[in-house]
Amino acid sequence: MDSTTTLLIVIGIVALLAIIGLIVFVARRRSQAAVQKQRDDDRRQAADMRESAEDTELAARETEAKAARARADAQQAQVEAERLLRDSAQRQAVAEDLRVDSGEQLQRANAVDPDVDESRPRTADTRAADTRTEDTRTEDTLTARQRDDEPRNDSA
Repeated sequence: MDSTTTLLIVIGIVALLAIIGLIVFVARRRSQAAVQKQRDDDRRQAADMRESAEDTELAARETEAKAARARADAQQAQVEAERLLRDSAQRQAVAEDLRVDSGEQLQRANAVDPDVDESRPRTADTRAADTRTEDTRTEDTLTARQRDDEPRNDSA
């Protein structure tokens, strides 16, 4: 082996090592680029997930606010219903008082009226009948008076 052959072998080994080094360098760079790309994708995905979580949190707070408003509306409606029930009870009591006063006034009127038979029990039906009878008496009296007031024409 002469020196030229040795020199060619060394140049071949150096060239081979350079090619291997270049392949390793390119492979490592590609690997790092892939890792960097994966990290960037992961960062983007994490950012999207955070944004989604924030949107979900915002929606949850909005739903809670709506629930609180609905609860407040329900409580307001309940208070209003209780107030209406109380008003209804008061008005019912006033109506009962008026009914009792009306009955007492009717009894006093019946006690004064000479046409009312106090021995008969008084019901709503008999009161209505008495009123109709009284109206009929009034009409009969008016009709009789009108006949008396009309001039008579006996020549017919």
